[in-house]
Amino acid sequence: MPQNKQAFVHAIVQSLGAGQPNRRPLIAMRGIRKSYYIGQPNELEILHGIDLTVWPGSSLRLWVNPAPAKVP
Repeated sequence: MPQNKQAFVHAIVQSLGAGQPNRRPLIAMRGIRKSYYIGQPNELEILHGIDLTVWPGSSLRLWVNPAPAKVP
């Protein structure tokens, strides 16, 4: 494997936490749910058990709508 490819693969493996069994995520959220009209016949679940893990050294981009949210 050429040197630059080997360095690239090594960087990827290290960013995934290989060889670091005690590495902990910066953020770990499990089973994220969001519902509107809870307990009503028209209850609407828009997030269905989403998991999110952010590891040290990773990138995260948040998209925020600049318009104010309308509360149902």
